[in-house]
Amino acid sequence: MFWWLYDSMRRERDHAITQTAAQLIGTGGGEAFAVLDKEFAHVLDGIGALAEPDEQSRRERAMCAWLAPMLYRSSRPSDDSTYDGDEDGHGDETINRAEANLDRWIQVIENLDDGRPLISLEIALAQGFKYAANQRDPYSAARYGRDRLIEKTEWTLKHSRYWFTHLTLIQALTLCSLPNDPEEPLEYRGRGSDPQELVRYWVEIAASHRADQPRQGPGGVHPFVKEAADLCVLALSTRRPAEYCWIDESGVAAQVGSYSRSRASQYGQDRWIMESVGWSTLHPRAQRLVADVLLLLNLAERGNQQSQIEERLARSDRSDLPPCITTDREPLDLDRTIGAAETAHPGSNCLDGCPFRLCPYPPQGDILRHAEFNESFCTQQATLAGRPAPWQELHHRELRVFWNRMAHRARPKSPDRGDAWPASRLPR
Repeated sequence: MFWWLYDSMRRERDHAITQTAAQLIGTGGGEAFAVLDKEFAHVLDGIGALAEPDEQSRRERAMCAWLAPMLYRSSRPSDDSTYDGDEDGHGDETINRAEANLDRWIQVIENLDDGRPLISLEIALAQGFKYAANQRDPYSAARYGRDRLIEKTEWTLKHSRYWFTHLTLIQALTLCSLPNDPEEPLEYRGRGSDPQELVRYWVEIAASHRADQPRQGPGGVHPFVKEAADLCVLALSTRRPAEYCWIDESGVAAQVGSYSRSRASQYGQDRWIMESVGWSTLHPRAQRLVADVLLLLNLAERGNQQSQIEERLARSDRSDLPPCITTDREPLDLDRTIGAAETAHPGSNCLDGCPFRLCPYPPQGDILRHAEFNESFCTQQATLAGRPAPWQELHHRELRVFWNRMAHRARPKSPDRGDAWPASRLPR
């Protein structure tokens, strides 16, 4: 089964499908790793080759980086005692190989430079760490496995360069640092007593071991990373991570979701943030952050050509935000549809002097790695426009108009109402 899922993932381009397959493989433990060990080694060996990889190879690399932390976490027994193997004979040797596989991926991130950015690998590895951190054993008091995962996550954070990688890894460290008992109060002193200082340390070590710093921009902490860090402090203080963090931006924005605020309801759950959680669970600050993070990611990661995505990610590797997020959203031009006469090439509608060169927003019907915003989420963002986020310098009326237009874009199109169907969605 694991080989079939892996083969399906490397051929599939839909993010939601690959995400589901990754979770199934990632929870397979030593059995899944034993089946796919040779494939992982082959992909890692290919990264050092001088030949330019094709598009499928680029996707497979990102996929293997994504799976590495998840398989490392699931291959370890929950109590971290001596593991003699399961019924199929997968024991300590498989656990050690899974750890070695993860260490090799971390080394890949360490060795990346401006000449070989490969930011997509950074992002994939960070997302794998967050999925791994979300796994919990509610019936085990052991911390050794999670402490090892924290150590590796912090090391990756020190060597990563991209703002979204930092945001994702800080959320992963937050989930790893939560106590097994959701009703356990903050310590009076010592470890776990000061979430603000702990998160501040994570923000400070981000990219601290990279030789190619500083990044372009005004310097300092990226606005999205700063806001996510503040939310992580609240997650650690309240023991309610589902209200301040998320696992997948597309997934949480795509559904209203269901959630119980009772800490007692978390007993027996094998994840800190369940799949049923949606945007309505998130604090309003987190909702605003998810929305603008997705806007920027959709601008950079549009289309199917991974080489072009890599170039756009490199252009957005800055410590500031584009003006289409902060001051003027008109260049996003939400009314374009695929197949229209006017061009929608990234950078063709940017304001003069914008170094990001990402506008306009992908036209309706275009391929997006992250899901399109749905109408209910956009309507909620319009409601929140009265209290803009710190990075939003637009007037609240402009922000409300923008999200109302996005909500209109998300509504199902009907020829009976005179709506234009995107070309790729015409019925056959």
